[in-house]
Amino acid sequence: MSVPVRLRRLDEEDWATYRRVRLEALREAPYAFGSTLAGERDRTEAEWRRAVTSRVRFVAESGSAVVGTASGGDGESTGVAALTALTREPWLIPPLAASMALIAAGRALPLAQPRNVLGGHVVSALIGFTAVAVIGAGGWAAALAGACALAAMLVLRMSHSPAVGTAVIVGATAPSVLQFMELLVLAGIILVAFGVIGAQLEGKKYPVYWW
Repeated sequence: MSVPVRLRRLDEEDWATYRRVRLEALREAPYAFGSTLAGERDRTEAEWRRAVTSRVRFVAESGSAVVGTASGGDGESTGVAALTALTREPWLIPPLAASMALIAAGRALPLAQPRNVLGGHVVSALIGFTAVAVIGAGGWAAALAGACALAAMLVLRMSHSPAVGTAVIVGATAPSVLQFMELLVLAGIILVAFGVIGAQLEGKKYPVYWW
């Protein structure tokens, strides 16, 4: 039986947990950070406490193990971070940032068209929920969902690479189906709307096609 994943916001007293997770990440993937293991390893307790409270920080926990982290904003619980903390649902869906980047910088690409953006995320999310229903939430469900989502988008001709991340998130965390899908569809519509408005302001064409 898989162990459910829960999202928890860190506070100042979690400085040791944050220190451990941060140093492990720096050791395993130094290329992903602007700082180094050597530069952070000798921080004092006071410095780690300030680091925890300087931004809104979360950990995803499966049993007693930390399986993921996320940070954002400043030290106050505002915006989507506050909504996430309040509802314990992922109001912030990271792959959508990549979708917006595609729309803004590659509006002529097939990957950036509304069919691909909306269809790709919706299909990927549904595949993620299917994986959870079949084998339960966790790493295996996330991996299966990501692979199947990529294949499904190719078959349906709505490839959108950031949407694979949506499938992985659903497979790993098993959020509320209705709330997640509502947020996802609404966010996708907003992204496309901003793409249309931005293109009009620049005198360019977007979308190239709708469906």
